[in-house]
Amino acid sequence: MLRVVAINCLLIGFVLVVAELVFGTWFSDEHALMKFTQLRNYENVQENPIGVGKPTITYTRDAYGFRGLEGSVSDIDILTVGGSTTDQRWVDDSETYQAVMRDLFADNGQNVSIVNAGIDGQSTYGHMANFSSWFNEIPDLQTRYILFYVGINDLLISQPTDVFDVVALEDNPYNNLKATIKDKSVFYQLYHIARTAMSGEHALNELNRNNIADHEPLVSEPLITAPLMDVFGPSLDGYAGRIAELGRMTREFGAEPIFVTQRSARWTRRDGVVLGIAEYQPDFFELIRQQLPEKYQTLNGVDFYRLERALADAQMSACQQVNAICLDLLDGVEFDLAADFYDPIHTTASGSQAIGEYLFTNLRDLDFK
Repeated sequence: MLRVVAINCLLIGFVLVVAELVFGTWFSDEHALMKFTQLRNYENVQENPIGVGKPTITYTRDAYGFRGLEGSVSDIDILTVGGSTTDQRWVDDSETYQAVMRDLFADNGQNVSIVNAGIDGQSTYGHMANFSSWFNEIPDLQTRYILFYVGINDLLISQPTDVFDVVALEDNPYNNLKATIKDKSVFYQLYHIARTAMSGEHALNELNRNNIADHEPLVSEPLITAPLMDVFGPSLDGYAGRIAELGRMTREFGAEPIFVTQRSARWTRRDGVVLGIAEYQPDFFELIRQQLPEKYQTLNGVDFYRLERALADAQMSACQQVNAICLDLLDGVEFDLAADFYDPIHTTASGSQAIGEYLFTNLRDLDFK
């Protein structure tokens, strides 16, 4: 009996090793992320967990990992790239900012194909990897424009931070082994798919924790008084470099780049004065915040505004240098923060509506022929 069990275990182990060697990416420089992590042929219909918008929401991904593709991959007009704020996990397929744009173009007599390629948690490091690991792997994929709705996930980072991006190796051999397995293993990627499908992505237990709508009274002075370039210059310079590189990669792909800045709901303007939450409470930004020097660990909403504004300025400067289309949504949209955000960074259907209207207004004169 023990011999039979041992032989079966060896056979199962052999099959698993063969599957890893065949389907993993152990013998190439390619990241396994886009082949396995992103959901494919997936549909989820459920009760709306944020209680805003449609009572029941539908979230779908097609065979390419895209959301909202109608028609051929060879005739896309705008491919939208970003993190969870582009993915919009808890916004119905018909109410994402891409769907809003598409409907507005249709009302304007234009048939414009707008496709959602957002990935939860991804920063510009991952966006750069998308080209080699995802877009170039789709036969006949063509798009006239690639729209990068980016910034929030790059706040203060100077290297890849999670499994959604390219894996950064460290000096510690043990951490390197873990990172390599995450990067190359097909079984880790399949585990991640299952976890993603069952968990519903980003944690809703952080709901509204740092949304300004729940944080009166507000403050007007930052806690970090040093010039931001003195403190965060390397992060800002690195981000600007990645924006420029994304512009280059987009044109190499045969498309034109569009860069759009982002903002959080941790601050607002009243009578021209920026006001913010008085005390930051840990949320999905916590791991990044902990990488800051100890004296900069305490932040408030005005600090976040200054950081977001500095990041947006770096993005706009790099965007202009590569002659791309540059849209400063951070200053261009007046959101109703109580209604348009369900947490510090993610929009409800009404927030996505505001984004879609802004983008349509600024892009409706583009040439889609």
